[in-house]
Amino acid sequence: AVPSCGVELPAVDVATAREQGFAKQTAGAAVSERVGLLEGRDPHSWLTAGRRGRDALLAEAVAVALGQVERAGRIRQLQQAPGPAAVKTNLPETKGMRARLFGSVASGLGAHT
Repeated sequence: AVPSCGVELPAVDVATAREQGFAKQTAGAAVSERVGLLEGRDPHSWLTAGRRGRDALLAEAVAVALGQVERAGRIRQLQQAPGPAAVKTNLPETKGMRARLFGSVASGLGAHT
C-alpha cells in the first residue's frame, strides 16, 4: 500500500452513503448532492477549498508510488552488486526498504546501540 494525501469526507455524508449502500451512492456523491455541486464525481476540489481536485490527488499518489518503486529497484541493484559497492543487509524483506537501508548504513558505520 502506498500512503497518499487523504481528503476527509464529512461524517454526515459517509453515513448517508452507508444508508443508501456504497454500491448505489459514494460518500463523495453524497457530498456533491448535499452542497449542490454540478460535478458530482469530484467533490475533492470543494473539500480542499479549490486547492486540489480528484485528478491532481490521484496523479500525486501515482507519482509518489512510482518514485518509491524506482528507489526500491535502485537499492536492490546495490544489494546485488558484487564487491565493496554492494549494500549488504541482514534484515528480512518484510521490514521495508527504509528499515533495510538505514540498518545497512548504521551497521556499516559501526553504530552501537
